[in-house]
Amino acid sequence: MCCLTDIFREYYKYENIHLTFIFFKDFASKYARIAVDSEVKFIVDEDRWFDFQHYVLKFARNNHDFERRLKIDEQYTYTPMITMIGN
Repeated sequence: MCCLTDIFREYYKYENIHLTFIFFKDFASKYARIAVDSEVKFIVDEDRWFDFQHYVLKFARNNHDFERRLKIDEQYTYTPMITMIGN
């Protein structure tokens, strides 16, 4: 049995293939934003991709402050040694 990554490895002549599948309803996830910003992507349906991009960017625009807060929280989560300097 052959899997999709094997097909892509052979087609692209590249061993380090990683696939990420994002459902249309997951437009609010950080992986959706990464997919939209990525230079390398394989798009199956151009019309659905356009709609998906539209929803991702609309969500990002409408929730700019929320996304900013999440990025700050994520930074503190992954950085164990942060010194807070107050006024």
